[in-house]
Amino acid sequence: MNSNSISIGSYNGWKSWVNSLSGEFRIFIYYILFLPLINLTWSYSVPIVSFTLPEIFTGLSLVLVLFTKLKGRSATISDDFTKYFNFFGIVILFNFVFLFLKSFSVSSIDLGLKYLLAISFYYMFKTFIKNDNDFLMVAQTYV
Repeated sequence: MNSNSISIGSYNGWKSWVNSLSGEFRIFIYYILFLPLINLTWSYSVPIVSFTLPEIFTGLSLVLVLFTKLKGRSATISDDFTKYFNFFGIVILFNFVFLFLKSFSVSSIDLGLKYLLAISFYYMFKTFIKNDNDFLMVAQTYV
């Protein structure tokens, strides 16, 4: 077997890796783990706030990403892709604000949060993944 080969580890290796993470990253990994189950409940509405579970968890994950970015853990390396993606993120944010102001409804908030979720995942992964092992463990969590 080649020393450069990549293999996904066992459950015990994944569990010890998750336990070694800080709190906000551990919450994010569990969010990725349970995201397919959360998305299965898209038609069930929470009676008190009239939002569905995916909408609630999307909003909470955006708050988690914002909290992580404000703690100052962002990478200082800036390349052309990051500059263009920052510009793209600003355009998506303006789209969310415009959509929110044009038609204030639960469906417009839901659609805007879905747009922002993909952008926020990029920033969270950029902050979170430091080496190949982190990438493999995140991939193992998603699979």
